[in-house]
Amino acid sequence: TYGHNGVKVDGMSKDGFSALLSPTQRNTANRLGKIDAEAKVKAQQNPIDKAVKSVRDEAKSKHKAIPLHKGQIVFEGKHSTLTDLQEKQLDVLGKVSEGLGVTFHLFESDENFQYTMPDGAVRSANGWYDPKSGEIWIDLKAGNVGQGTIIFTAAHELTHFIKQWSPA
Repeated sequence: TYGHNGVKVDGMSKDGFSALLSPTQRNTANRLGKIDAEAKVKAQQNPIDKAVKSVRDEAKSKHKAIPLHKGQIVFEGKHSTLTDLQEKQLDVLGKVSEGLGVTFHLFESDENFQYTMPDGAVRSANGWYDPKSGEIWIDLKAGNVGQGTIIFTAAHELTHFIKQWSPA
């Protein structure tokens, strides 16, 4: 705990548990605490930026075009009809969209869980990735029984995006 909180070895308490440690053990415990704190900071550094850089670097190395536009969420429905869970998931999608430049289209399927695309194609999945446009379509009723688990569908569809732009 001392090392994790940036306390040097000589600032560690001489009482309690630390008093039972040898000087080598105290140094080791302090160093491990510091290493743990540094690892947590690195893990919290924007993972989306790292993922985007990786995808773009891969694409550049293969001379592929990659969507560089700013992502967005397209939702033609009324936000007032969304549940709290759906609203929270849309906030997450907004961050992902900004970070990756992916456009998410949200729609609400009819009672048959089918949706007609602008090109006339009828879809019945919880969502899909369009490799031609690089956009992701997600049903607000996504989930096995329409419980609105949008984020799980988005995560699945993002794997198709990643596979297209960074197959390795």
